[in-house]
Amino acid sequence: MSEEDGDGAGYDIASLAPDGRPRLIEVKTTNGWERTPFHISRNELAVAEERRSEWSLFRL
Repeated sequence: MSEEDGDGAGYDIASLAPDGRPRLIEVKTTNGWERTPFHISRNELAVAEERRSEWSLFRL
């Protein structure tokens, strides 16, 4: 986990759900098997906690 990374938004994509609610999408990619660790910043975790109902993580 790093303290700073990217643009500081805490997500990669801002979108809207079909009902108009905001959606914040963080995308992570990894090579290897499903339990391979991935990097997530402190800010991404903070945004995930603060905006839990809007924030989603997609791992590719």
